[in-house]
Amino acid sequence: MRGHPERALVGPPGQGSFYAAVSCKGAQWLLLAVIVISTFLLAVRLNVTTNVADDPAQARVAKLVLNGERPHVDFPYAYTGGQAYLDALALRIFGDRVSSLRLMLLMFFVAWLPSFWYIARKISSPLAAALLTLLAAVWSVPVFPSPMGSWYGLYFATFGTAALFRYIETRRSRWVFLAGVLAGLSFLAKVSGLYFLLAAVLFLLYDEQNVQDEVQFTDITIPDAAYSVALTIVLIALDVVLLQLLHSKASATEVYHFAVPGIALSFLLIAREWCVPRFPVPVRLWQIAGRLLPLLLGTLLPVLIFLAPYISSGTVKTWFRSSLVWPAVNWQAAFHAAIHPVGAMCAIPLIVMLGFQSMLRSQGARRVAFLATCLMAALLLDKALTHPAFARWIWVSAATAIPLTTMIGVLLLLGRRGSGHAKERSQLMLLIAVAGLCSVVQFPFSVPVYFCCVAPLGILAYIGLAAMVSQEHRVVLLLPVAGFYLAFLVLLILPNHIDRDGLSFNPVQTSVNAPQSAVTRQTGEGKP
Repeated sequence: MRGHPERALVGPPGQGSFYAAVSCKGAQWLLLAVIVISTFLLAVRLNVTTNVADDPAQARVAKLVLNGERPHVDFPYAYTGGQAYLDALALRIFGDRVSSLRLMLLMFFVAWLPSFWYIARKISSPLAAALLTLLAAVWSVPVFPSPMGSWYGLYFATFGTAALFRYIETRRSRWVFLAGVLAGLSFLAKVSGLYFLLAAVLFLLYDEQNVQDEVQFTDITIPDAAYSVALTIVLIALDVVLLQLLHSKASATEVYHFAVPGIALSFLLIAREWCVPRFPVPVRLWQIAGRLLPLLLGTLLPVLIFLAPYISSGTVKTWFRSSLVWPAVNWQAAFHAAIHPVGAMCAIPLIVMLGFQSMLRSQGARRVAFLATCLMAALLLDKALTHPAFARWIWVSAATAIPLTTMIGVLLLLGRRGSGHAKERSQLMLLIAVAGLCSVVQFPFSVPVYFCCVAPLGILAYIGLAAMVSQEHRVVLLLPVAGFYLAFLVLLILPNHIDRDGLSFNPVQTSVNAPQSAVTRQTGEGKP
């Protein structure tokens, strides 16, 4: 990354030439290797049977679209409608068969990998970016290779995050506009794409505040507090909306997973807003409009193009009721509780390890800690392989980490004001906002598969946090941690149908005629 010291995954000072060589000459080959390995893995698993009803149903919808019918007007449809047209395109390109939809999913997956790599590379070394991209790839679509809209939401959220990373570097509004276009496409795939749009809005509010922080005021009196008051009201209203979203399901469990990240981010923005003097209201409005307008215009562009036939035929109200109103009324009918917040205790070691990493100053201490972490990871993996109950707690450590990571990130951003690393702070804010708000896609049906739809974003938030707290950005303990979870996915998650059997981690039945045991039928989904 230009203008910043190379962030090596491991390696003592004085060996910078080696890592610089890896960065310049080997990064492209590392990326290519990750793409080949990940694509091969998903290609092998494309024929894995997941939900035998969903794929044929989506193929039938795509055929209706090919015949000129429109979702919500000519036939009922569960989502906003954009994916139906994408699936129809898949049938036209790859042939009239159900597997064509998965081939389209594979194409997007291949394009998604470099985008994830781009983000990871900005906050880590090439070696770390390769390992993290591979980890994210394994934890995503290969677990459940069905072309559901949430996977496309993950793709577009990652693309949009990469565009905003580019905006942080160039300060050009066209990247914000592009992020808006991607948010609009995500919304057309599934209404949960609005969560990424909201995360982008919160990031841009933070970005506008950064301009205020750079100004040296001679007067400690706030020139005009009207904007700050209005912003505070809007952010509090956002928290109320998040809680209202949970409605009758607003238990401590759902609040922790789906409301706490948004509340923590709102608290960060409100605290920053009232900490230092600001510009007058007209100046603030001009600055925030210059950020939000490109985002909103970009979002509206694909949505209006999609809705043009509905508008011209006078059926846009039908689309609105069918895709937005009725699902909002009935979407909590199929409810599955998330993991209880007590399970977040399993994620505490991940945060403690980052704190321990920040205290490692000598080369010898890093080596000892690295070897100790590798040994501990091997022991934990061995226990998980032999004890399914313990393996479930490993899953819980990851599945409860996003709200905890968001809160730690907020505290870190509040504590590092004026430290001079504005770009790194902006990157961290973006990552925790995207991960924290996009994780709401798991509500109201919080089964393991839906966590996989947001897990890669949680990985980015965690590595962003690690890069901020590590001395000289040497996150030596990240290697065994990432390797441990990668092995856990490959050895335990992929061989098991977590969409069907949950987190039982029981051996697969050897006889196709043998009935499922009671233990296998118990999913254990969403419970530690």
